[in-house]
This record gives sequence, structure tokens and C-alpha cells, in this order.
Amino acid sequence: MNRKSEKFLTVKQAAAMMSPPVAPITAWRWMRQGIVLNGEVVRLKAKRQGTRWMTTNAWIDEFIRRCEETIG
Repeated sequence: MNRKSEKFLTVKQAAAMMSPPVAPITAWRWMRQGIVLNGEVVRLKAKRQGTRWMTTNAWIDEFIRRCEETIG
């Protein structure tokens, strides 16, 4: 991903983009702790910018794809 074209999303924005939307604390938990699916921990990739955790659309898509693959 090209850094200049990255659009970072806050936890609240990321939570609202999920289908169906989830609570921001759920998106934060997926970033920090991940979820266990079939014995594998899957995390939503994120990085800190100052005091905030941020993610991107691409990382959300990757997280969803990995969850679907793990569930099978």
C-alpha cells in the first residue's frame, strides 16, 4: 500500500464500515486481542498514530477475508 494514498480510519469509523456495523469497542478488541477461529488468532491490522489506533479499508478487507478463510 502506498503511504501517500493510505486513508487511515479511526476505530469508530472502522466499526461503522463493518457489515453489519459493530460497536467501536469490538473493532478495538479485534485490533488489540484478535479473535480465535478454529484455534487461530486473527487480528485486524492497525497502527498507533499519537494516542489513536488506526486501520485502513485494505486492512479491514484482509481481516474479513482471513476470518472467512479460517472458518472455511
